[in-house]
Amino acid sequence: MNATELRGAIQTAGENLSRWRRGLRPEAELCRLQYTALAQYAAAAFRAGTWREISELRTYLSPLLAAEEASRSPLELALYTEERLALAGELLALLPELFSESEATEALAPGPVAVLDNPFFTAAAKRFALLTEEAPTLVVPAFADVCEAVAQANARFGILPLEDSADGKLLHFYEQLDRYELHVSHTTDVPYPDGTKTIRFALFYRSHPPTASLPGEGMLECSQFGENRGGLVELLNAALGAGLSLRRLDAIPAPYGTDGFFYRPIFRTSEGDAHLFEAYLACFMPRTTVTARYVHI
Repeated sequence: MNATELRGAIQTAGENLSRWRRGLRPEAELCRLQYTALAQYAAAAFRAGTWREISELRTYLSPLLAAEEASRSPLELALYTEERLALAGELLALLPELFSESEATEALAPGPVAVLDNPFFTAAAKRFALLTEEAPTLVVPAFADVCEAVAQANARFGILPLEDSADGKLLHFYEQLDRYELHVSHTTDVPYPDGTKTIRFALFYRSHPPTASLPGEGMLECSQFGENRGGLVELLNAALGAGLSLRRLDAIPAPYGTDGFFYRPIFRTSEGDAHLFEAYLACFMPRTTVTARYVHI
């Protein structure tokens, strides 16, 4: 087969594939409409008191979901995710109160910012200064003391490194934040003096996030235990369908001897609908946890 014949075969294949894919669209749209209608029935049942929590709705939906998941190819998994996004989106529009999380935003007197006596921390504190209202720094001797100061309300904010551009996530500091139930509000990159790499620092709090804002890129982090072959694929498909983009993905061996991994993806949310993505997780992936929402400046 010469080059002309090969190009002709490719052109014919492209025409056939386009034609056949167009044939799939009406059925796919019907499936999405069915899920949308189902969400409307579910919302009516919620208002009637039939169910009150998303976990109850999942129980009602379980026969449908079990039938779908009995045997699924990668293509079917992608189609199911798109259909389920229609249900999640409609529920989010009809029952937004189910998916809202309120945080304390009342004005507080500026509190100190816990840091280490280190030029990288000093540079990060300067970048966060507008968010912390130019609050003074509280210098502590060790990394753990930064978290301790915020947890004990001796400081309103703390600053810690979360990621090294050369070595990846600094998991020990993630564990510290989890242990003290602290929340990241913003991150920023501080370069090494020689420009060879950067360290990503986080500004975090316990009860009261910053009331000021700075322009930046929205980020959302998740944690998922890889217990089945399709879970990570579904998670990434849901993020793609909601317009989120993957920034990085880490696979961390499960710490308790189980043969498995915790997947820790970080998504960029500025160009997508993070609320739709989180509604999908609540409805269909309850074992996938949103661990952080913040802005990278």
